[in-house]
Amino acid sequence: MKFFVVCPRGLEGPLHVELNRIISEALNSQNAPLKETMRSAIVGELPLKPTGGIECSGSLALAMILNLQSRVASRVLLQVFHSTYKQEEDIYQVARKIAWEDWFNSDQTLRLMLLRSAQI
Repeated sequence: MKFFVVCPRGLEGPLHVELNRIISEALNSQNAPLKETMRSAIVGELPLKPTGGIECSGSLALAMILNLQSRVASRVLLQVFHSTYKQEEDIYQVARKIAWEDWFNSDQTLRLMLLRSAQI
């Protein structure tokens, strides 16, 4: 799973250091299930320009651990789909492709965040 760990713009450096520390400490712990969870964790590159966060990938347990232990991050967002877009209609077309019923039912609400990739 891919995640975007959100922080205030300009704090990407400290967040990057913190995410790597959290993962490193977990990999060096005596807790076998925690170590196994963190084996697949990957922290993305530090962006050249402020992006408001850091990309990472791993298990859903990783997202929960980062959400609980990070002091810099404000939240951890799950990426459910990735696509480029040029106009508003492109976003709607992508949204129609996602099996939303796998994520929530009709009684729940949803918030979309459009993130501009650091490579663009």
